[in-house]
Amino acid sequence: MEDSKRSSTKNWITYGLAGFLLGVCLVSLSAFGLVAYESANPPPTPTLLPTATIAATALLDQAYQALYSDRNPQLVLDTLEPHLEDFTNPEELSKALEYLGMAEVGLGHYQLATVYLERLCQVSPTPQNYMMLGRVYDSGGDLEHALANYIIYLESDDPSLTADIREIVQDRINQIQAILTSFTPTPVQ
Repeated sequence: MEDSKRSSTKNWITYGLAGFLLGVCLVSLSAFGLVAYESANPPPTPTLLPTATIAATALLDQAYQALYSDRNPQLVLDTLEPHLEDFTNPEELSKALEYLGMAEVGLGHYQLATVYLERLCQVSPTPQNYMMLGRVYDSGGDLEHALANYIIYLESDDPSLTADIREIVQDRINQIQAILTSFTPTPVQ
């Protein structure tokens, strides 16, 4: 009887030890799987919005003064162009692109102005920016691009788009469409 108690105790110890080791293995595998999953899918890091900088604000103030008070568009270009890629805040970059575009318009460089204003529409796609881009394309004679931007503006839900403004823009769209679709005869020789 004592032998059967020993063998039964020995069996219990063996089964208990085997169960304990199996549990340790399962916990280890689970922990390893969790670590592998976390390293493959790290939690998103919060991105901080860039804040306005004193240097950028000073440049923009100087450009605004040169453009609208002093009427010196070349000074705007000389002030902002070398620092354009330094603007990290989207609002500051939008203002810089607008000022550069308007400075090029002031110099009569409509095609160069549209480069800045196209980028402005990428950074800040507001109806007003599309309207500004359309007017510059129109002034520069690029009626196809002007038409496209006028249509974007007209289809927007801009609260400042009154019935009068809508009518003016629609009239210009009709004029451009008539010009673009009119037949131009070739001269007979």
